Amino acid sequence: MARNHGDKIIKRLFRELERLGFNVVHTRNNKFKIQPPHHIQGPTYFTHGTPKAAKAIQSDIKKLYGVEVDVEL
Repeated sequence: MARNHGDKIIKRLFRELERLGFNVVHTRNNKFKIQPPHHIQGPTYFTHGTPKAAKAIQSDIKKLYGVEVDVEL
């Protein structure tokens, strides 16, 4: 599987995060900045957003913010 930025798995994951109130911003150099909503305290999360990192992003979101992201990978 190629490491494509903007793959449909990543798009689904980021769409679900935005639905939960997170702010997902595409920065320069194909990086993504994920900021938690105001009612959830935690650091800003940076990632490259490749399909290979989707499972790690999901587990990091659960560990950092205590939010379960229900996206089939």
